[in-house]
Amino acid sequence: MNTFLDILAQDLISRKVNLARTAVVFPNKRAALFLDDAIAKIAQPPIWSPAYFTISDIFRSWSKLTVADDIKLVIELYKSYNEITGNHDVATAADNNSSQAMQFDLDRFFPWGLVMLSDFDDIDKNLADAQQVFRNIASLHEFDTIKYLDDTQKKLLETFFDNFKAEQGESRLKENFLKLWNRMADIYTNFRERLRKQGLAYEGMLYRDVIDVIKEGLPDTTQQFDLIVFAGFNVLQKVEYQLFKTLKEKREVLFYWDIDKSYIGSGNSYPTSPGFFIKQYMQELPNAVDIDDERYDNLRQPKDITFLGAATENLQARYVAKWLKETPNGQSHPRYKDGKKTAIVMCDEKLLQTVIHSIPPEAGSLNVTTGYPLLQSAAASFVIQLLAMQTAGWNTRRESFRQRWKNSVERHPYYKMITNGMSEEEKDETDGKLFFKKVIDNQDSQQAQLQKLAAWILLILEQIKTKDPFGAEAIFKIYTIVNRLKTLIDKGDLAVSCDTFQRLLKQIISQSSVPFHGEPAEGVQIMGVLETRCLDFDHLLLLSCNDDKMPKGTTDNSIIPYNIRKAFSLTTTEHKVAVYAYYFNRLLQRAADISITYNNCPTNGSTGEKSRFMLQLLVESGQKIKQKSLQTGLLPADPQPPVIEKTDEMVEEIRKNYENERYPVSPSSLGRYLRCPLAYYFKYVKHVKETEEDDENGFDARHFGNVFHKTLERLYKSASEHKQKGKPLSKEEIENIRKNDALIQQTLDDALREELEIKEVNKPIEEVLVGLQLINREVLKQYVKNTLLFDSRHAPLLIHGTEIKMNRKFEINVDNKSVPVYLGGTIDRIDEVTIDGQKTMRIVDYKTGNYNKNKKVYKVEDFFDQEKIEKHCDYYLQTFIYADIFEENTNLNPVVPCLLFAQHATDSNYDIRLALKNTVPNDNGEPREVTAPVTNIRDYREELRSRLNALLEEIADKSKPFTPTVKQERCKYCGYKQLCNAMSKQ
Repeated sequence: MNTFLDILAQDLISRKVNLARTAVVFPNKRAALFLDDAIAKIAQPPIWSPAYFTISDIFRSWSKLTVADDIKLVIELYKSYNEITGNHDVATAADNNSSQAMQFDLDRFFPWGLVMLSDFDDIDKNLADAQQVFRNIASLHEFDTIKYLDDTQKKLLETFFDNFKAEQGESRLKENFLKLWNRMADIYTNFRERLRKQGLAYEGMLYRDVIDVIKEGLPDTTQQFDLIVFAGFNVLQKVEYQLFKTLKEKREVLFYWDIDKSYIGSGNSYPTSPGFFIKQYMQELPNAVDIDDERYDNLRQPKDITFLGAATENLQARYVAKWLKETPNGQSHPRYKDGKKTAIVMCDEKLLQTVIHSIPPEAGSLNVTTGYPLLQSAAASFVIQLLAMQTAGWNTRRESFRQRWKNSVERHPYYKMITNGMSEEEKDETDGKLFFKKVIDNQDSQQAQLQKLAAWILLILEQIKTKDPFGAEAIFKIYTIVNRLKTLIDKGDLAVSCDTFQRLLKQIISQSSVPFHGEPAEGVQIMGVLETRCLDFDHLLLLSCNDDKMPKGTTDNSIIPYNIRKAFSLTTTEHKVAVYAYYFNRLLQRAADISITYNNCPTNGSTGEKSRFMLQLLVESGQKIKQKSLQTGLLPADPQPPVIEKTDEMVEEIRKNYENERYPVSPSSLGRYLRCPLAYYFKYVKHVKETEEDDENGFDARHFGNVFHKTLERLYKSASEHKQKGKPLSKEEIENIRKNDALIQQTLDDALREELEIKEVNKPIEEVLVGLQLINREVLKQYVKNTLLFDSRHAPLLIHGTEIKMNRKFEINVDNKSVPVYLGGTIDRIDEVTIDGQKTMRIVDYKTGNYNKNKKVYKVEDFFDQEKIEKHCDYYLQTFIYADIFEENTNLNPVVPCLLFAQHATDSNYDIRLALKNTVPNDNGEPREVTAPVTNIRDYREELRSRLNALLEEIADKSKPFTPTVKQERCKYCGYKQLCNAMSKQ
């Protein structure tokens, strides 16, 4: 096969030109190395290679202006916008028919500014008259409606005109837009002048300036070349076409169009055909080689073409390994052994990560021309987490960062890398002075805040010392971006809020990539579509070739109507389709072994349609194209949580827990085991800290319950202090507390300040709490009153204690050995009331959650049934255990277990005693089951303790592994969910 670069090399050599004084201009840089190889193969003796340039190099080297980056350009455009509009608000002016404020902050302007910049660039590159473009749009009859704008563009306008509301209708949006449009020509002119004063330009402006300059004469630098060659170009913008024509008139220039007879010949004159534009250019810029040459007749030659449909994008990427190891027809070795003659081309470059991981080891060297997305790097995630913590994670009441934000930083590998090897003291010092130091001070100016924030990010990035070359490259890339932004901040050019800075940085990172380093002329080539220009391959795999990706970007990212764009020869969708039609056909024309995959399932953002170019190939090429489907085979089972077999060390740890009198085995730990033995293993055997996802407002269910407990404890303690010991509270006394709104509110607020660690003691609590915290405050107050109302109905009430710690010691049998166990916990309340004329001790456990009356627990055995945890049987187990311990320790009788749900305490028939089913004789003496409240814990002691011992023995039994929960829905709020998922994938 004669590649395009072979043809170019052969023709240059045959002309006997002095290559040392020849400049070759390509659309991109990659082709240069391959042309050197092509020249080296045929040049005898060895000769100097030409000088290589891209079209961008030519324009930039012939101008005194410098192309600024997008951030700087949008900032300067923002200044021009404000200057021309006179700080008038279009939205307000539309209401008042007068000139009012039109000032927008940079955050709102930025996306709109990028659209303006793109349109200005397109106008200049196509040498259009900006004054006419912006004048004609206002008078265009079509603009009686703005339906030509898509939903995204309208949304952008709605954001821009902040006072505009969607319900005000299209006419309001049109009116606002036209008021702005009347100033667009002036903004365009002012913007260009502003940039020129600084020696800056956007690319289109610089290109247009160069065209104006070379009309008077070419730069002296062109004299060093006897010949200038333009090779591999396709659709030209007018500035490029004008440059080609001017050089052709004044210098010796050759043009090499990478074409094929099949689309250059007659019958291919529609605007979206692959050769439509080249055919026009060739009339004045003829091809240096006769197009009748057989070397330009390739697309119609027999090819082995296969279309492969797949249900997912990843399935296509995973097919890469099989494709590379296959031996194609007429060949004795697999494709990967042909190295650089084999290419994997991604129409969707998001597949890069999966493609790279799918390359088989035997493929050896690779050349990846597509940069790795910087946003997917560890460095990017670290910086994004750090910024999120600084902008959203500060708790003003505690004067510290919320735990969830600290956790996200502490779990990151770069945090661990920096703090690795540090003592606890050194780590605490590093945390305080570096990672968890508050750098955004609201007392500072906006500029000072940004300076400190950027400097802090740079300082942390400087601490990362990694041996991973890719990681180091990503860190350097982000450091460069942040440092660039800091320079703009220092100059006063970038004046935004810290939140906007965070969003802006993430946007820039998402548009950046990390280059792969390697030898371009070696190994299998992994490329995006644009990198394939001028290159040819024997074996070609084209991935994700759907109609929404090939052609790509066929919507106009512009607010200029289509008819205006077409009238002034600006870029239209036809141009974009023609460009990709050319890329597709050019890529296939010299390849003999072609496989094209596409997503045939209309989900996950894919249309499920083959590219229109594939359909044209089926109909017009005359090739015998095989059509197949990629099969996933058996559907992979969902990852299953691990089963942990117990070791001697684990059993020993469990026994230590059992024998710990200071921290006895708690009923809640037994409930944890019944819900999920695996979660018990993480918490009580391996002592893994649960993931803390604290509430955004710093007020979760744990805080809620603690405040409720403290408030009631203090109210009753205060009421009992003046009474003689052993005297109960009367109904009137409890009612007086309930009606004393100020006392309840003050006690509740004191508990809130303590629980939330509120340090602003001089501020009313209403000014400190926010959002849901204020709502929860009101709910708590109502719950306290509900409980007081319930207690008043059952007075006289003698409270023996609140938050009482108790335990009991007993022994169980493990492996035929006696093992001591301490079982206990903290009882919310122990009180005494009279029930049916008998004084009764109640063990009361407060509950602030909801109680479903339909979830009944009928028997003691249900407490230990893993399937019935959702019926609150763990609540029953806990209260029964406490009642049993209390009764044994005090020998008071009767003792009854109780659950007090504050939500339901106002129900006049509400009985907090736990009820179970009992068998009693009916009138005929036959047994029948009735549900009745527990009146004495002693009635259930034997069964309770027997089942408790069995459960404790099971936990310590080495032959019983720690298994995952029997119900997956329990995992949703589990603190070990992430750990469990990670272990499932191993």
